[in-house]
Formats: sequence, structure tokens, C-alpha cells
Amino acid sequence: MWANSGPEEPITLRLEQPAPGTVLLAVGGEVDMLSSPPCEESVAAALAGGYHRMIIDLEHVEFLGTSGLAALVEARAIAQDRSVELWLVCFAPPGAAAAAHSRAFSSCSGWPTRRPRF
Repeated sequence: MWANSGPEEPITLRLEQPAPGTVLLAVGGEVDMLSSPPCEESVAAALAGGYHRMIIDLEHVEFLGTSGLAALVEARAIAQDRSVELWLVCFAPPGAAAAAHSRAFSSCSGWPTRRPRF
């Protein structure tokens, strides 16, 4: 189930457990400085849940601001501290936006590049 943080907020969040030991956070909409706190709270709650793998699905994110990128970097640090595998799922649209996404994520070395198996 998708949950909005509020009627005026442009972000949707969905937490589910697709397999034992795995938690999935699906994010939709715009992740900016106003909407990233609920996303950060969901990530923190999921990472505190005792899972060995977390997947953050950004396929339905229309905009990812610097605060959203900072939240992903923080999630990676927390996951590493807790020995949780962290997977990032995203889709880069064709054209200039794809190039911008590529540049933004090129500094995030160490992210897995293959799909997880359950």
C-alpha cells in the first residue's frame, strides 16, 4: 500500500517484505528538502528492523534533490554499520536526464550493480 506523508506532500512511501530477511522501500514522487524527512524515517525504521537486505526502489521518483541524495548516502552508511546489504533500484530516462542521473550516482561507488536474488 502506498502512503502519502500528507495531502500536500509530493512523496509516497511503501514498505513491504518481499522475501524473508529482506525489506523493500518503494518511493514515489518528488524527494526534496521538504519531503525527504519521511523518507529518512522510513529508511531508519527499516534498517532497525533486523533485516539482512534492504532494497530502496526509486523507479517512481520523478525528482531527486540533493537532500534525497544525502538521505541515500546516509542510508548506505547506516546499512554498512549494521551489515545490511543495501540495493538501489532506479530507472534513468533517456536523454539529458539520464546523463544527469549518471553523473549524480557515479560518486556512489560500491552500490551493487546486479539484481538481488531472493
